[in-house]
Amino acid sequence: MVEAHALRDLSDYSFPRSKALVLEFFLRLTVGRKLHQWFPQRFSPFVFDLVLDTHLNYSEVLHLSKGWINRVKRSMAATASAHEVTS
Repeated sequence: MVEAHALRDLSDYSFPRSKALVLEFFLRLTVGRKLHQWFPQRFSPFVFDLVLDTHLNYSEVLHLSKGWINRVKRSMAATASAHEVTS
């Protein structure tokens, strides 16, 4: 059950919906990957690279990516609040 919840969070919150975070998302995919290759102790892999790692459970990926996932969640909550105010 823990893995199912982790997979749901990863699928719901890995890709941002705000324009600012979409830009950061693509920067992390390109620049972040290179930085992780060059300095793996300093820069952690991005969430999509972790999901592809067959040695990690979804709950582990969620834990390692919690900073990014929380940023996406907060941006979605802020967007939803803004829509409620304008409606």
